[in-house]
Amino acid sequence: MNINSVLTASIVRSAINKMNEINTFIVFIKKELMEQWRNYRIIVLFSVLLLFGMSSPLLAKLMPEIFKSIDVGFEIKMPEPTFADAYAQFFKNMSQVSLIVIILVFSGSITQEKIKGTAILILSKGLSRKTFVVSKFIASVLLWTIAFVVSVIVFYGYTEYLFPGQNPQNFMISMFSFWLFVVFLLSVSTLTGLIGNSFYIPAVLTFGVLALMFAIGAVPKTVKYSPIALSSWNVDMILGTKGISDITISLTITVLLTVICIVSSVIIFSKQEL
Repeated sequence: MNINSVLTASIVRSAINKMNEINTFIVFIKKELMEQWRNYRIIVLFSVLLLFGMSSPLLAKLMPEIFKSIDVGFEIKMPEPTFADAYAQFFKNMSQVSLIVIILVFSGSITQEKIKGTAILILSKGLSRKTFVVSKFIASVLLWTIAFVVSVIVFYGYTEYLFPGQNPQNFMISMFSFWLFVVFLLSVSTLTGLIGNSFYIPAVLTFGVLALMFAIGAVPKTVKYSPIALSSWNVDMILGTKGISDITISLTITVLLTVICIVSSVIIFSKQEL
């Protein structure tokens, strides 16, 4: 057997192994999605995001009437609501209640696999530890992306109906920045899922990181160097007072931190005993 034949055989084996790993990766992601469906997590996530997509513009529209109906002994004058109020309500709901739901839905996924012993079973069928961690992360990002896109579409349509002629500035980058912030939290959730043997530990640690982000956001000079800018300046971008240049540093840092969390997760999991 000559050198060319050996090299060709080696390349073919490498390609086959790569294809098998990709197929296993896809199968595991499908398994993750089915698991989320059986646990009603998909339903909970979609329901919450869809509710906020529909209710945010409605609340903005009805808020003046609600205040008028409250008898406080004096007249409360509120300006006529605009599409900006709908966006402010939407991002307020998303950055508060939705983040709590998202963390609770996705935290502890790896921990549960370890506790139940299914992680060993899955790895014994040829799935690498690296693929196990990355596919968990991608499955969560996929679910979050679909739910968020549906919510945004519903929100935009309903806002256009209630506030015809809306003119949001930097719409896509505003939505993308919030999406990326949640992806960062999902990477943190993946990393914390490797710590301890309880569902509550990853959730508490992820909430701790979120609280730290909010604390950083309370200091104006540090906001642009933190991922929290991506969930704090959305309305400013919609109004055109801030643009892509204002969040470039935050975008870069968020992407780097996300990659660091996933790489760290792979390294830690590869050395853990199951």
